[in-house]
Amino acid sequence: MIIGTAGHIDHGKTTLVHALTGVDTDRLKEEKARGISIELGYAYTPLADGDVLGFIDVPGHERLVHTMVAGACGIDFALLVVAADDGVMPQTREHVAILELLGVSQGAVALTKIDRVDRRRLGEVDAQVKAVLGSTALNAAPLFALDATAAEHPGTTALRHHLHQMAAHARVRSDQGLFRLAVDRVFTLAGRGTVVTGTVFSGQVRSGDTVVVMPAGQSVRVRSIHAQNRAADAGRAGERCALNLAGVERARSRAATGSPIRAHWHRARASMCACSCWQTAARTSSRGRRCTCIWARRTGLLTWCAGVGWPIGRRDRARAAGIRHADLRHARRPSHRPRCAGPAHDRRRQRT
Repeated sequence: MIIGTAGHIDHGKTTLVHALTGVDTDRLKEEKARGISIELGYAYTPLADGDVLGFIDVPGHERLVHTMVAGACGIDFALLVVAADDGVMPQTREHVAILELLGVSQGAVALTKIDRVDRRRLGEVDAQVKAVLGSTALNAAPLFALDATAAEHPGTTALRHHLHQMAAHARVRSDQGLFRLAVDRVFTLAGRGTVVTGTVFSGQVRSGDTVVVMPAGQSVRVRSIHAQNRAADAGRAGERCALNLAGVERARSRAATGSPIRAHWHRARASMCACSCWQTAARTSSRGRRCTCIWARRTGLLTWCAGVGWPIGRRDRARAAGIRHADLRHARRPSHRPRCAGPAHDRRRQRT
């Protein structure tokens, strides 16, 4: 079973996932520095029957709602987090509406930060939550009052037991039909190549199978698979999977045919290339006499399942990638895809 968090920023979603699994889902330096989640976070915890329970931690900032949508696609169970001191906030309502549109019908509510309020306030927030969920499919979701900073708090323990019970009785998805993986992250591992991760919507895939990257339509081969954070021979519907793909670099070069945006980072002599085909942080560094250009796309592989643009805003992605927003603001659009050839390329760009 895959559990996805939901709720307003700074209501304790990441802290609660850490209390339930022991995994800190904030992995980026920028997330540590700002104290908020920017990208999707992932955590896993073993179950008594040997299965694995997966968590997707989503950001709660209003500007990162597209990232939340990408993470919420394909989840089986929603964990709505509401802080007792703030109560129901704008993104609480927005995330509940998104869950309703995605058809998520199972869930639970975690009422966090109860150590900061009195009993009267707890009753008020309980009434607010029931009012928000009253007209949704989550109207019968149980509520757990807890302190997420304490892993052994009675409320946290009760919530953990409830989630394990729900996972034990969860309906197993059929692995018949066309294999579909909703990709939400792309990265490269040294010695392995390109890895894509996401939730399997339907069907199954095995090592050695050939799959098609959409919407580019490029065929690639699956080298190896990790399912639910463990090495596996196959990935099935309802599981979080990481696929190590062979030939995806050729797919990138063929798909990168949109209008590129050129940005230059003068202090570190780095540059960023982006087009309408591939989506990831991109930097071209002149250090070490090498040029590493990664093509990013707005509505392709990373967020095709949600049909939403950049997973986070240009300013936040630039910060995460180490690129100043001022350089993005003054970026120009060339009529052709820029050729990156290392330090000489950067010097030519500065002269022009």
